[in-house]
Amino acid sequence: MTAVTRASQRGRRNASVITSFVEAAVERIPGRTYFTLYPDPYGDHLYERAGLDLAALESLVDEFVVPLYDTAYGTTYWLEAIASGFADRLTTPVSVELYAVDVEIDDLLHATEVAEAYAESVLFGYDAANARATLRRRDAESRDGVEW
Repeated sequence: MTAVTRASQRGRRNASVITSFVEAAVERIPGRTYFTLYPDPYGDHLYERAGLDLAALESLVDEFVVPLYDTAYGTTYWLEAIASGFADRLTTPVSVELYAVDVEIDDLLHATEVAEAYAESVLFGYDAANARATLRRRDAESRDGVEW
């Protein structure tokens, strides 16, 4: 038996367990159901590595959340590649969660703009003050200012 065959069998077994668990949980969750995904939208990686059957889960959840964490967001091509991959693959809304701790506001703002192009919403993790500062900066930049 090859490693690929073993991974496929493991993914199928795990997918059945996870999907059954989510089905049972959804019945008990009031309101919207969110499901966090590993940041890997390509091929059958999520199925084989984590036992996540996206087709089955899409019918069960209201929204997926994908954490795309970086401590700087100095470059964002990878963020765009992953976010667009999920947007292309799923019909269920996808939100992106960004890491906000000690990230320069300009870089976090740029990452937010990149993620917003593909995500239902952008969430900020772990630092509400930096997240608020980023949103204030975006709001200020969208306004017409007065020059003195």
